[in-house]
Amino acid sequence: MEHFISYDALSAALNYIRSNARNICLCSDAPLTYSQAVGDYMIAMRSISSSFFEGPEEYIGEGEQVDEGPGAILHVLPREVQASVTGWINFVALVTDQDLLVVCPCESRECEDYGTKFETSEWCIRLKQPIADCFENGGGGGGEES
Repeated sequence: MEHFISYDALSAALNYIRSNARNICLCSDAPLTYSQAVGDYMIAMRSISSSFFEGPEEYIGEGEQVDEGPGAILHVLPREVQASVTGWINFVALVTDQDLLVVCPCESRECEDYGTKFETSEWCIRLKQPIADCFENGGGGGGEES
């Protein structure tokens, strides 16, 4: 086995997201910072709590996904959200009170009117094996030059 991270470690990462996410932001572009998620790119935002999630649970995969490796999955449940500006929603972000936690693409949806209310879809955050590349200290894993 080349790389391995335990299910418990994957689950702990998802539990961190579940416990610390305070807002779900629907964004026009993929935010790289908290400020972009709650400002520049935000079309709609709603406060959330851990009750907005199901899981994490072990993920084995189905069909062709079995070869992707085992992991853990966290479900984000549908919620009604009210738009604060108009534009196209292309990404969903979860944020704390000051940090960006997760950004995922979503099905594009146009929000034409300020104040429009709509239901978000259920979506999932999946962490799977291998989650990281491992290498020896020194960079690329090729060892020291002689």
